[in-house]
Amino acid sequence: MLENDWLDAARNRRTEAQEARFKLAGTTTSFEIRWPSVQLEATRNSIIVNGASVMTLAMQDNDLEPVLLSGVFCSRDGVEICRIENNAITSRVPSLGDFKIISNRFSYRNAKNEQDLAFTLSSSGITIDRIYHVSGGVAVFANDRCFRIHDGDKLVDVTGTRSVKSEVAIEVKSAGYFDYTGVNLEKMRVNARISGQITNSNRAGISIDTQGTGLRITGMIFGSPG
Repeated sequence: MLENDWLDAARNRRTEAQEARFKLAGTTTSFEIRWPSVQLEATRNSIIVNGASVMTLAMQDNDLEPVLLSGVFCSRDGVEICRIENNAITSRVPSLGDFKIISNRFSYRNAKNEQDLAFTLSSSGITIDRIYHVSGGVAVFANDRCFRIHDGDKLVDVTGTRSVKSEVAIEVKSAGYFDYTGVNLEKMRVNARISGQITNSNRAGISIDTQGTGLRITGMIFGSPG
């Protein structure tokens, strides 16, 4: 659990500097990144978008030292909500929306009161309940009903997938651009679905690439919905 004094200090500093800072201490060696509607296992990076990692875990040489969590969460507008660097968490969202800390639960709503992020932190893991992360023209959208990735051109649904122990669980490479203003990816038409258990020996369990010609996906694809 996060210590109350850290939370109180974070709230106070945010009031003074429109910024919240604190550090997650005491992570266990079995620390996990848990995503909604999908099970992603990776030795290092959960999701990489155009070379930038959304969530990374790093084991230290000494087993007694905490596992180090790093990552960046952005809003559907592409604005950075909070950044985690080696268990140190910083949020900078003045005048852009509402970033709340209640106990060990974090949530963010934009100026239109749309929830783009909700996660819970503990010594055993980070549990992401909702995310609408846009970076480099790519969107990662997930809640308790679906997990979807829009690569700037097409929408890929990976709900119900289990990706087993690759260096990277999901890697997205895209040269596209898409304006996500007012777009609901839960209701948008899906172009391809990946489902089942991914156990291939590639660097990434699932790779989505539109930097060349067309849409190329490695993983188990079960049809393109009409």
